[in-house]
Amino acid sequence: MKIFGFAGWSGSGKTTALLGFASKGAEFIGEEWVLLSGDGQMMCGLPRKIELSPSHLETVPDVRRAIKRQRRWAFEGLGHLARMQGILGEKINGAFPASVLQRAISAVQRRVLPKVSPQAIFGSRVDSLIAKPEKLFLLISHDDPWVQVEQTPPIEMARRVAHLSQYEQIRFMNHYLSFKFAFPEVKNSFVEQSPTYQYGVLSRALMGMETYTVHHPHPLPFSALYEAIKPFCESTTKARTETLGALP
Repeated sequence: MKIFGFAGWSGSGKTTALLGFASKGAEFIGEEWVLLSGDGQMMCGLPRKIELSPSHLETVPDVRRAIKRQRRWAFEGLGHLARMQGILGEKINGAFPASVLQRAISAVQRRVLPKVSPQAIFGSRVDSLIAKPEKLFLLISHDDPWVQVEQTPPIEMARRVAHLSQYEQIRFMNHYLSFKFAFPEVKNSFVEQSPTYQYGVLSRALMGMETYTVHHPHPLPFSALYEAIKPFCESTTKARTETLGALP
Protein backbone atom coordinates (compact mmCIF):
# COMPACT_ATOMS: atom_id res chain seq x y z
CA MET A 1 0.00 0.00 0.00
CA LYS A 2 1.38 3.41 -1.02
CA ILE A 3 0.71 6.48 1.10
CA PHE A 4 0.55 9.77 -0.76
CA GLY A 5 -0.82 13.28 -0.51
CA PHE A 6 -1.93 16.17 -2.72
CA ALA A 7 -0.91 19.83 -2.60
CA GLY A 8 -2.06 22.83 -4.61
CA TRP A 9 -3.83 26.16 -4.66
CA SER A 10 -7.37 26.56 -3.38
CA GLY A 11 -9.66 25.10 -6.04
CA SER A 12 -6.90 23.00 -7.63
CA GLY A 13 -8.79 19.73 -7.12
CA LYS A 14 -7.35 18.39 -3.85
CA THR A 15 -10.74 17.58 -2.34
CA THR A 16 -11.98 16.10 -5.62
CA ALA A 17 -8.97 13.78 -5.65
CA LEU A 18 -9.55 12.86 -2.00
CA LEU A 19 -13.22 12.04 -2.60
CA GLY A 20 -12.46 10.13 -5.77
CA PHE A 21 -9.83 7.93 -4.16
CA ALA A 22 -12.29 7.19 -1.36
CA SER A 23 -14.44 5.46 -3.98
CA LYS A 24 -11.39 3.35 -4.90
CA GLY A 25 -10.94 2.05 -1.35
CA ALA A 26 -8.32 4.54 -0.10
CA GLU A 27 -7.90 5.20 3.61
CA PHE A 28 -8.32 8.70 5.06
CA ILE A 29 -5.47 10.61 6.72
CA GLY A 30 -6.52 14.26 6.48
CA GLU A 31 -8.14 16.97 4.40
CA GLU A 32 -7.20 20.64 4.02
CA TRP A 33 -4.80 20.65 7.01
CA VAL A 34 -2.15 17.95 7.35
CA LEU A 35 0.94 18.40 9.52
CA LEU A 36 4.26 17.10 8.15
CA SER A 37 7.23 16.41 10.40
CA GLY A 38 10.50 18.15 9.65
CA ASP A 39 12.18 14.91 8.57
CA GLY A 40 9.25 13.91 6.34
CA GLN A 41 8.75 10.64 8.19
CA MET A 42 5.26 11.33 9.50
CA MET A 43 2.17 13.25 8.51
CA CYS A 44 -0.76 13.83 10.82
CA GLY A 45 -4.22 14.88 9.68
CA LEU A 46 -6.25 17.31 11.76
CA PRO A 47 -9.81 16.01 12.31
CA ARG A 48 -12.36 18.22 10.56
CA LYS A 49 -15.38 17.85 8.34
CA ILE A 50 -15.03 17.77 4.56
CA GLU A 51 -16.53 20.79 2.82
CA LEU A 52 -18.33 19.76 -0.36
CA SER A 53 -18.94 21.92 -3.43
CA PRO A 54 -21.40 21.56 -6.35
CA SER A 55 -18.60 20.36 -8.64
CA HIS A 56 -17.93 17.37 -6.36
CA LEU A 57 -21.38 15.96 -7.08
CA GLU A 58 -20.71 16.28 -10.81
CA THR A 59 -17.14 14.96 -10.93
CA VAL A 60 -17.36 12.33 -8.13
CA PRO A 61 -20.85 10.78 -8.31
CA ASP A 62 -20.20 8.42 -5.37
CA VAL A 63 -20.29 11.45 -3.06
CA ARG A 64 -24.07 11.68 -3.52
CA ARG A 65 -24.74 8.83 -1.10
CA ALA A 66 -23.16 10.85 1.75
CA ILE A 67 -25.74 13.64 1.36
CA LYS A 68 -29.26 13.44 2.72
CA ARG A 69 -31.89 13.04 0.04
CA GLN A 70 -33.70 16.28 0.89
CA ARG A 71 -30.53 18.35 0.55
CA ARG A 72 -29.61 16.61 -2.69
CA TRP A 73 -33.06 17.32 -4.14
CA ALA A 74 -32.80 20.97 -3.12
CA PHE A 75 -29.37 21.25 -4.74
CA GLU A 76 -30.50 19.62 -7.97
CA GLY A 77 -33.66 21.77 -8.06
CA LEU A 78 -31.54 24.92 -7.88
CA GLY A 79 -29.42 23.55 -10.72
CA HIS A 80 -32.52 23.06 -12.88
CA LEU A 81 -33.60 26.61 -12.05
CA ALA A 82 -30.22 27.97 -13.14
CA ARG A 83 -30.42 26.10 -16.46
CA MET A 84 -33.97 27.30 -17.09
CA GLN A 85 -32.94 30.86 -16.34
CA GLY A 86 -30.12 30.53 -18.86
CA ILE A 87 -32.57 29.42 -21.54
CA LEU A 88 -34.84 32.42 -20.87
CA GLY A 89 -32.15 34.88 -21.83
CA GLU A 90 -29.83 37.47 -20.37
CA LYS A 91 -32.52 39.41 -18.48
CA ILE A 92 -35.57 38.57 -16.45
CA ASN A 93 -38.47 41.04 -16.71
CA GLY A 94 -36.18 43.21 -18.80
CA ALA A 95 -34.32 44.53 -15.79
CA PHE A 96 -32.77 41.97 -13.44
CA PRO A 97 -29.35 40.83 -14.78
CA ALA A 98 -29.19 37.08 -15.39
CA SER A 99 -25.60 36.90 -14.18
CA VAL A 100 -26.64 38.22 -10.76
CA LEU A 101 -29.29 35.53 -10.42
CA GLN A 102 -26.82 32.82 -11.48
CA ARG A 103 -24.35 33.92 -8.82
CA ALA A 104 -27.12 33.96 -6.22
CA ILE A 105 -28.21 30.44 -7.18
CA SER A 106 -24.63 29.18 -7.00
CA ALA A 107 -24.22 30.72 -3.55
CA VAL A 108 -27.41 29.04 -2.30
CA GLN A 109 -26.25 25.72 -3.79
CA ARG A 110 -23.04 25.92 -1.77
CA ARG A 111 -25.05 26.59 1.38
CA VAL A 112 -27.37 23.64 0.69
CA LEU A 113 -24.47 21.19 0.49
CA PRO A 114 -23.38 20.29 4.03
CA LYS A 115 -19.98 19.63 5.50
CA VAL A 116 -19.71 15.89 6.04
CA SER A 117 -17.57 13.84 8.39
CA PRO A 118 -14.77 11.72 6.88
CA GLN A 119 -16.64 8.62 8.09
CA ALA A 120 -19.59 9.52 5.84
CA ILE A 121 -17.27 9.24 2.82
CA PHE A 122 -14.62 6.71 3.89
CA GLY A 123 -16.68 4.57 6.26
CA SER A 124 -14.44 2.49 8.53
CA ARG A 125 -11.30 3.53 6.60
CA VAL A 126 -10.62 6.38 9.04
CA ASP A 127 -8.15 5.28 11.69
CA SER A 128 -5.34 7.08 13.51
CA LEU A 129 -4.89 9.94 10.97
CA ILE A 130 -1.13 9.30 11.15
CA ALA A 131 1.06 7.78 8.43
CA LYS A 132 4.47 7.96 6.77
CA PRO A 133 4.11 9.73 3.39
CA GLU A 134 5.85 8.26 0.35
CA LYS A 135 4.63 10.36 -2.57
CA LEU A 136 3.42 13.93 -3.11
CA PHE A 137 1.39 15.15 -6.09
CA LEU A 138 1.16 18.89 -6.80
CA LEU A 139 -2.08 19.69 -8.68
CA ILE A 140 -2.01 22.53 -11.22
CA SER A 141 -4.84 23.31 -13.67
CA HIS A 142 -4.14 24.15 -17.30
CA ASP A 143 -6.17 24.91 -20.45
CA ASP A 144 -5.51 21.60 -22.20
CA PRO A 145 -8.15 18.83 -22.04
CA TRP A 146 -5.80 16.08 -20.85
CA VAL A 147 -4.05 15.14 -17.59
CA GLN A 148 -0.25 15.12 -17.62
CA VAL A 149 1.94 13.74 -14.82
CA GLU A 150 5.67 14.44 -14.60
CA GLN A 151 8.19 13.57 -11.92
CA THR A 152 9.53 16.69 -10.23
CA PRO A 153 12.82 16.81 -8.28
CA PRO A 154 12.12 17.10 -4.53
CA ILE A 155 14.19 20.30 -4.34
CA GLU A 156 11.99 21.93 -7.00
CA MET A 157 8.84 20.66 -5.31
CA ALA A 158 10.04 22.17 -2.01
CA ARG A 159 10.52 25.52 -3.74
CA ARG A 160 7.01 25.44 -5.24
CA VAL A 161 5.29 24.38 -2.01
CA ALA A 162 7.25 27.00 -0.06
CA HIS A 163 5.96 29.71 -2.39
CA LEU A 164 2.46 28.27 -2.01
CA SER A 165 2.78 28.46 1.77
CA GLN A 166 3.99 32.04 1.60
CA TYR A 167 1.01 32.98 -0.56
CA GLU A 168 -1.33 31.58 2.09
CA GLN A 169 0.37 33.85 4.64
CA ILE A 170 -0.11 37.09 2.68
CA ARG A 171 -2.83 38.41 4.99
CA PHE A 172 -0.65 37.81 8.03
CA MET A 173 2.30 39.53 6.35
CA ASN A 174 0.12 42.53 5.52
CA HIS A 175 -0.60 42.96 9.23
CA TYR A 176 3.09 42.51 10.07
CA LEU A 177 4.13 45.17 7.55
CA SER A 178 1.51 47.56 8.95
CA PHE A 179 2.99 46.93 12.38
CA LYS A 180 6.50 47.61 11.02
CA PHE A 181 5.26 50.88 9.52
CA ALA A 182 4.09 52.01 12.95
CA PHE A 183 7.11 50.62 14.83
CA PRO A 184 10.05 50.47 12.36
CA GLU A 185 12.56 49.84 15.13
CA VAL A 186 10.89 46.54 16.15
CA LYS A 187 11.86 43.40 14.25
CA ASN A 188 10.77 39.77 14.34
CA SER A 189 13.62 37.78 12.79
CA PHE A 190 11.59 34.57 12.60
CA VAL A 191 8.83 36.22 10.55
CA GLU A 192 11.22 38.05 8.24
CA GLN A 193 13.33 34.95 7.60
CA SER A 194 10.35 32.60 7.28
CA PRO A 195 10.62 32.17 3.46
CA THR A 196 14.15 30.77 3.76
CA TYR A 197 13.22 28.78 6.86
CA GLN A 198 10.16 27.20 5.22
CA TYR A 199 12.12 26.28 2.11
CA GLY A 200 14.81 24.61 4.18
CA VAL A 201 12.34 22.60 6.25
CA LEU A 202 10.40 21.48 3.16
CA SER A 203 13.60 20.54 1.33
CA ARG A 204 14.61 18.20 4.12
CA ALA A 205 11.09 16.81 4.58
CA LEU A 206 10.60 16.00 0.88
CA MET A 207 14.11 14.68 0.26
CA GLY A 208 13.20 10.99 0.45
CA MET A 209 9.81 11.21 -1.27
CA GLU A 210 8.68 10.73 -4.83
CA THR A 211 7.27 14.08 -5.95
CA TYR A 212 5.17 14.72 -9.05
CA THR A 213 3.47 17.65 -10.76
CA VAL A 214 0.03 16.95 -12.21
CA HIS A 215 -1.36 19.31 -14.87
CA HIS A 216 -5.09 18.86 -15.40
CA PRO A 217 -8.12 20.63 -16.92
CA HIS A 218 -10.57 22.56 -14.74
CA PRO A 219 -12.91 21.38 -13.34
CA LEU A 220 -10.95 18.27 -12.52
CA PRO A 221 -12.46 15.05 -13.96
CA PHE A 222 -11.52 12.44 -11.37
CA SER A 223 -11.77 9.48 -13.76
CA ALA A 224 -9.10 11.03 -16.01
CA LEU A 225 -6.94 11.96 -13.02
CA TYR A 226 -7.15 8.44 -11.61
CA GLU A 227 -6.10 6.77 -14.85
CA ALA A 228 -3.19 9.19 -15.26
CA ILE A 229 -1.67 8.90 -11.78
CA LYS A 230 -2.56 5.27 -11.01
CA PRO A 231 0.73 3.92 -12.48
CA PHE A 232 2.71 6.39 -10.35
CA CYS A 233 0.79 5.42 -7.20
CA GLU A 234 1.51 1.74 -7.68
CA SER A 235 5.14 1.87 -8.82
CA THR A 236 8.19 2.99 -6.89
CA THR A 237 11.07 4.97 -8.37
CA LYS A 238 14.27 6.01 -6.68
CA ALA A 239 14.00 9.57 -5.40
CA ARG A 240 16.77 11.91 -6.47
CA THR A 241 19.30 13.28 -4.00
CA GLU A 242 19.58 17.05 -4.26
CA THR A 243 21.81 19.61 -2.62
CA LEU A 244 19.96 22.03 -0.35
CA GLY A 245 20.13 25.63 -1.42
CA ALA A 246 18.84 29.00 -0.30
CA LEU A 247 15.49 30.23 -1.54
CA PRO A 248 16.14 32.77 -4.32
